[in-house]
Amino acid sequence: YQSLGTDMGAQRAQAEYETVIREDQDGNYTQRSLVQLAEILFERQQYGAAAARAEQLLDSYPGSDYIDEAYMRLALSRQAENDLARAGEAFLKIPATSPYFARARLGAGHVFLAQRKFATASRVLEEGFVQAKDDAQIGGYHYLLGQAYSNQATYQRAVEHYTKALDFPASQELEQAIRLGRASAAFAVENYTLGQEDLRWIVNNVKDRLAGRG
Repeated sequence: YQSLGTDMGAQRAQAEYETVIREDQDGNYTQRSLVQLAEILFERQQYGAAAARAEQLLDSYPGSDYIDEAYMRLALSRQAENDLARAGEAFLKIPATSPYFARARLGAGHVFLAQRKFATASRVLEEGFVQAKDDAQIGGYHYLLGQAYSNQATYQRAVEHYTKALDFPASQELEQAIRLGRASAAFAVENYTLGQEDLRWIVNNVKDRLAGRG
């Protein structure tokens, strides 16, 4: 049912997993069902319920093979609820040995930047960056590290990360944000040529978009 990609399919899958949780005697199927149910609830934007199911697994099965998935789902649910403090705590519970580590540290970086905890953001992002694998993830790390270092007045490092972020595919909106960040950091280190280049790109991009609408 879950693979149907419809709300009706999600409802049926949710009902099936809830049945398993109620009727499973030894807990073997319950653990996986709790994680799957949390995912379905998250996708249906029922973030509080998703967090509750993730916490149920964490509380009831502390030795489960699905602990890291549960923390990831809990963190994302808390983040979606704008409960940034508890989201950050959950992201940081995922160990470096987990396949979710790079994604979790990237999520934690978002959270700490939103909380204006810039030193903490740069630290956790540097920890996760070494395990980043795909282009979107690596580009995301560079962009967030650019923000973190710029907000600590470490402008040259910010410029370097923003520049590397531009090496990876990005939407026009994201590229504009990267270039705006780099321009600000570049002016701070008196690299006016680079700063002006980025501002010209932004102006031309906005003009092109407005012309396209016309």
